[in-house]
Amino acid sequence: MKVLILSIITMLSVLTCRANDGVYYTSGNQLIPIVETRISVKKEILNIKKVGRDFLICVYYEMYNPDEARDLEVGFEANSPGGEREGSLPINGRHPYIYEFTVNMNEVNQDFKIAIVDSDKYYKNGKYITAEWPKKDDGNADDYIFDNMYVYHFKAHFKKGLNTIIHTYRFASAGSVENEYDLDYVLTAAMRWGNKQIDDFTLNIDVGDFQTLYIDKTFFKSYSDWQLIGKGKSMDKDSSFDYQRKNSVFYIQKGSISFHKTNFKTTSELYLYALWPQAENNWESIDTFNMKTHQLVFSHLYQPVFAIDESSLKLLKNLPYARRGYVFKTKELQDYFSKMPWYLPDPSYVATLSELTNEEQKWLKELKI
Repeated sequence: MKVLILSIITMLSVLTCRANDGVYYTSGNQLIPIVETRISVKKEILNIKKVGRDFLICVYYEMYNPDEARDLEVGFEANSPGGEREGSLPINGRHPYIYEFTVNMNEVNQDFKIAIVDSDKYYKNGKYITAEWPKKDDGNADDYIFDNMYVYHFKAHFKKGLNTIIHTYRFASAGSVENEYDLDYVLTAAMRWGNKQIDDFTLNIDVGDFQTLYIDKTFFKSYSDWQLIGKGKSMDKDSSFDYQRKNSVFYIQKGSISFHKTNFKTTSELYLYALWPQAENNWESIDTFNMKTHQLVFSHLYQPVFAIDESSLKLLKNLPYARRGYVFKTKELQDYFSKMPWYLPDPSYVATLSELTNEEQKWLKELKI
């Protein structure tokens, strides 16, 4: 029996980029052949969408089989959760932070089973070797992260010629002291197919409106390799927290971003994240905003509600409009916001309170000195 693995993550090295005080739920990956195969990846469309605290993944593959039809065992790997997270044990036999898992092959929904296995050698003689887990959460569940993994597996019938596979799942986003959320997605595994590349690769990322998104420049050279679909501003910029990370940053007013490349080959992975406002301000407390020492960040989440003086309070009150590109008539306001890397002036924009989100309107009412 030949085995193919649809894997969330198989390499422990991916975990080394996470802070020790962070959490690890799981990450994303590609369709991987465990054995040599002539089947090639003709097309992949990878959609990543942030929904609340979760990420919704939808992947569309076109796989070409030049040989006669064959049945292969296909699986979806996910490492056990770890870090500062309680409740790391399985829920009804499934991964505790993977939800709504579906697989469709050649327009037919596939039934699947879930095995909890050793991360080393877990498939032998056509069977999965079940791993040993504690019967209850004794506080040491994280000890199992490097030893065991979940495999969502099913029998796949690859007909001769073109085959399509669509799979979707939702999983909880990770975070840490410096990151509001982050997502690692393994791309190199796709290079193990017969053509050692993805002939036509598209990556779409949607994290919502008025968001600041950092992406490490690993498999691309510059922000110009991406298309911002909607309204916003992009640039190459190292994160203020860790200057060793070379990033492109996307200030997304509305819309999403997309990366497309033919004959896509990579030796690196996808790392995307969003910083907490404290990290963007070099870890200076911004409970009370001081326009002389702090900068207002683009994402609305967890902005300060206290201002040190009237001038700082005025900036806070006008932040929602600045994020939408309002051109201020007051020189003090225009000068300040023009220095913000995310500011994108829009002379046609007319500021109105009613168009602000409910969250923004509530925040404005709470502002004070």
